[in-house]
Amino acid sequence: MELKEINEKEGHKIQQRITDLKGFYTHIIASFIIPPFLIFVNLKTVPNFHWFWFALSVWFLGLLIHWFVVFGFDQLKLSKKWEQNQMDNLFKSAATEPSAFIKEQYVTQIKKKVAQIKDFYIHLIVTLFFCVVVIFVNIKFVPNFNFYGFAIEALCLSLFLNWLGVFGLDLLGFGKKWEIKKIKEITKKQ
Repeated sequence: MELKEINEKEGHKIQQRITDLKGFYTHIIASFIIPPFLIFVNLKTVPNFHWFWFALSVWFLGLLIHWFVVFGFDQLKLSKKWEQNQMDNLFKSAATEPSAFIKEQYVTQIKKKVAQIKDFYIHLIVTLFFCVVVIFVNIKFVPNFNFYGFAIEALCLSLFLNWLGVFGLDLLGFGKKWEIKKIKEITKKQ
């Protein structure tokens, strides 16, 4: 099946929709990792006070808001007219051909991916450095209470989520193939 030629306006809309969907699905995946981790930390550190309920409430309220932004407005058609007016205003001033637009988007995506990979490796180096620092500080100044395990777990979780965003989405089925499939679906509907 061949993709129909898309203009600049449709290209931006499709690209934004794909970004929104990926962000929401990443939020759902993180919901299976972070809340259990918060519960574990709470029950290990302060088992008499269950503060994790507050954190979980905020987390899932954020997930609900994220769902509403990605899917809710689309279902209610509340923002379509405003969005269309804004897009029309932006594209009136643009005089770029669709082919130039597509080339520009491709170069932009490559630059963004390279920056993400670079940021991941910086994050990796910083995480390794802070793991060593946290272990040293814990053993040197508070040898009776080993808090470094929690700190290292949090640092590694942060690093894992960064890896997931940069490399892991392809492994989970939300990579380029998924994006192409979604683009085909969205352009078919239009």
